[in-house]
Amino acid sequence: MLIPIGHDQQTVRRLPWVSLVIIGLNILVFLLSYGVARRVEEEGVRHLRQAIEYWQEHPYLEFPEALVALAVPPGERNKFRTMVEALRGAGVDVDAEKREEEQLRLNQMARAVLEAHQQHPYLSFGLVPAHIRVLGFLTSMFMHGGWLHLLSNMFILFLAGPPVEDAYGRPGFAALYLVSGVVASLAHIARFPDSESALIGASGALAGVMGAFLVRCGQTKIRFFYWWFLRGGTFDAPAWLILPLWLLQQIFYGTLTKGEGGVAYWAHVGGFVFGVLAAGVVKWFKLEERYVHPKIEAEITLQQHPALVEGLELLARGEVEPARASLARAIAAEPANPDAHLAMWQSYLQGEEPLHGVDEMVKVIEIELKKGELGLALDHWRELVAHTGLGGPAPLRFRLASQLAEAGRVEAAEVFRHLAEDAEAGLLADKARRRLGLPETPAATGGVAQAPPPTEGWGGATGAEAKPVPTEAPVPPPEEPPPVTPGSLWVETSSLERLEEAGVVLRDAAGVSEVLLYSLVDAVAVGGIAGGAKPYLVVDLVVGFATERRRVFRIPSTTMDPRQVLGWFDARPLEAFQEVVRRIVEASAATLLPGPEAIAKLRMFDSLAEFEAEVYGIERP
Repeated sequence: MLIPIGHDQQTVRRLPWVSLVIIGLNILVFLLSYGVARRVEEEGVRHLRQAIEYWQEHPYLEFPEALVALAVPPGERNKFRTMVEALRGAGVDVDAEKREEEQLRLNQMARAVLEAHQQHPYLSFGLVPAHIRVLGFLTSMFMHGGWLHLLSNMFILFLAGPPVEDAYGRPGFAALYLVSGVVASLAHIARFPDSESALIGASGALAGVMGAFLVRCGQTKIRFFYWWFLRGGTFDAPAWLILPLWLLQQIFYGTLTKGEGGVAYWAHVGGFVFGVLAAGVVKWFKLEERYVHPKIEAEITLQQHPALVEGLELLARGEVEPARASLARAIAAEPANPDAHLAMWQSYLQGEEPLHGVDEMVKVIEIELKKGELGLALDHWRELVAHTGLGGPAPLRFRLASQLAEAGRVEAAEVFRHLAEDAEAGLLADKARRRLGLPETPAATGGVAQAPPPTEGWGGATGAEAKPVPTEAPVPPPEEPPPVTPGSLWVETSSLERLEEAGVVLRDAAGVSEVLLYSLVDAVAVGGIAGGAKPYLVVDLVVGFATERRRVFRIPSTTMDPRQVLGWFDARPLEAFQEVVRRIVEASAATLLPGPEAIAKLRMFDSLAEFEAEVYGIERP
């Protein structure tokens, strides 16, 4: 016994509600039809038993041909008819009038059997090749012959459906499922055109989904449970191996099966082949990359206000005042957008007047605290203190410290200490001192409590881990980057989070995310670094390449999963990495370095210094 129980392609970008709706509809239809089917079957069996018993008592009567199709297997019908003729000629002498009366009664019993049979929901809503109804192509997909039939099909749909739906989109997946079911039915009809048996079940449509899964997610590892001679266990096997073997099995059993009853093997074959062909067309014409993927990303990706995009672009060009005007419009339209306030804060930093931007950073911290983003709130608070010596309103600092303490974060002591040292914080300063275990009425420091020396405390952390703010003087702002000389670089190592329509979303070393607009990228450099413990790839996004102040956003391959960025979960990492670089170069119309073939033929360098010397013509010490 071999049963699939899972695979490594479980992560999807959106709720696969088409797959879930199909599963729900199948279950609902089964619950509504199962009781009716059992009742009709019981009634039909009772009428059939009565007819057969009556005929056995009167074997000289002609057995109704309609009952032969219902009661006798196809391979036994000729033999049964021969037996009936032999019994009729056994020499039983019955009055002609009585024989006619008895034959009429047997025919009536046969009609009762047929009427019960015609009321069966499988015949009403299934697909009978000998009596095709167009609606039956659809309704037959939602009918199942029993709990095992239903649950096995729905489990396979639950495994294979979500990743295919995530790749092809909801409308595309729904179309694939329904058309695969129709094609599967046509394959069965072509094999058994005169069959009186109803074709029911979702397996034909599921076979189409499995065929698409093979093409789209062929590298996926499927986990199986096996049971063999009282021993069981699990093992993993790739989809590209297992699914073709399953198809060959269906063809083999379909070739052996001569009758139309039982499993519809050729429906499985037809649906699977169609799924493979449909997925092949999608892949050949890159329909997923051109249409489906951008639409899904647009739905799940935050779209920034146009005024914010314009402000960021102006700010990057050094046009601070026009940038502030655009950012002010963005803030007026979206006052709760932290990115807009952060951009305005950056404009004040760039204009060397950080004290004017305190309110903007305070607003950012307040928004992040409401969202529960404590890490970001703490980072931005530290940035505010570093540039201004101020930590924002006392209530804000107390709330930040309290939430950090509730979360078990040792950094809470840092914020409480900053508040405790603020002579203007009043009662909140006293509360902060109590939380730190300091005296509430400082005497020797002119009303300001001195920070205690680093000790074991706050959540088991040392004072060094808590990173207290010195009390002797405000924390000085960080040093500006050294003056840029011709041929030098200002490199910032970042991680790539995602690609958006306007630019790339990068996260810096402090965990802050920002959008680098494609319009600002002049050049893209790519290569491999072979030196060190493990080789890796690197992408440089260069702003101001033709100027003396070249700014490089460096993205090592170790900081991102290109398959996650693209949604290509079954692709090879190198293939996905090359596609990410290609999209950035196309969207930015940037110069590709060290040459136009850099993506297709990645060059390896012994070190970053060699890479920079080759690409930028500089020599680092």
